[in-house]
Amino acid sequence: MYFTTKYFDGLKNIAAHYLERNYGYYMFEYLHTKLRLKGASTIIVGSSYGIESFNPSYLQGGCEDNFNLSMSSQDLYYHRCHIKKAIEETSDATCRIKKCVIVLGWYDLYHDVSLSKNESLVVRKIYEPLWKDAHHLEPADKEWDWMYGVPFDENVYTKEMLQYFCEDWTRKVVAEFQGYVKGASSTAESDKWKRMTQQEREEEACKRAYKHNRLTKYILTCEENKQILIEMLETLVEHNIRPIIVMPPLTEEYLHYLNPVYRTELLQFLEQIPISIDFFDMNDVSGFEESDFFDSDHLNHSGAKKTTLLLEELLSML
Repeated sequence: MYFTTKYFDGLKNIAAHYLERNYGYYMFEYLHTKLRLKGASTIIVGSSYGIESFNPSYLQGGCEDNFNLSMSSQDLYYHRCHIKKAIEETSDATCRIKKCVIVLGWYDLYHDVSLSKNESLVVRKIYEPLWKDAHHLEPADKEWDWMYGVPFDENVYTKEMLQYFCEDWTRKVVAEFQGYVKGASSTAESDKWKRMTQQEREEEACKRAYKHNRLTKYILTCEENKQILIEMLETLVEHNIRPIIVMPPLTEEYLHYLNPVYRTELLQFLEQIPISIDFFDMNDVSGFEESDFFDSDHLNHSGAKKTTLLLEELLSML
């Protein structure tokens, strides 16, 4: 049973599941350790829009000088946590942070991952183990189980052995990809959006936008996030770091269904902030095609290369 191809194939599948479920924690662990050791020129913070839209390997200096600290479902509160930690970690580094790219979605002022029933798991498996910070979520009464959701046969493998192996292997994979594991994912290569019929695209975009439009009722979250964003920008300016807010490209179908109030409110709010901000909406740039997206509001690998090269052009002019 043990000296067989089936045994090692099973181990490979378990490790792949472990990486898929836990790469966020190990990615941030790697990047923040590297920040302490070496520093960075540019950091990027954002949600899935940040991690799916910008591949630091395409920026000048690559992954050595540019760190993408974005993660799916990450909100403004944890963007600020990353920024504060990065500034602390690079205070004595040879390379100090000069620019911070804040990637936003139009609805981000209304988003709080710690108050979301569907997304709060991200807090449990990333930010609470990383920083002991659950924001509005009640602190966990026990440590996170890293094998949670990873299927394996207990008659063949022991949990302790798997955890040791998978943890070591995952750290090596993250280091091999220099902290940008998302670039190796299957969705990064997907052209699913292009292969859909127009009716299928309309239906998916409508469902996705509806999910985001429901957030408008969270007025208190919006007010809290406005203050968080102001504090974030003030912190950056105080440490001579240039803040750059970027809106990634979205499909026409998604924008059609998204509540226009989001865009109006965010732009009005940014205009009122007494801080100099570079703002760049990539939806105003032509050249993005259906083949650049894997769903209604996320780019695939080819789309991310376009946006990253566009960002590089922008950064070079600042």
